[in-house]
Amino acid sequence: MSELAERLDLHDAFYAMLLDKVRQDRYPSNQMLDMLEQYLLGHEREEYARVLFEKVSADQYPSYEMLRRLARIAG
Repeated sequence: MSELAERLDLHDAFYAMLLDKVRQDRYPSNQMLDMLEQYLLGHEREEYARVLFEKVSADQYPSYEMLRRLARIAG
C-alpha cells in the first residue's frame, strides 16, 4: 500500500469517527466541529452539511453557531 493510500485510509477513519460522534451528540462541541471542518476533503462537505442540516431541522431553537456553520459549509 502506498503512503498516500495509507494516509487517506487514516483520514477516512478519523473523519468517520468524528462525524459519528457529531451525529450522536445532541450538542457537539465547537472544538470537535472545528476539527472536523479543518480536515474535510471536498467530497466530505456534502455529508457533513447533511448531518448539520439534520441537527438544525430537529432542534426547535437551533443555535446561531450551528446555523452559521451550516450556511458556511452549504454556501
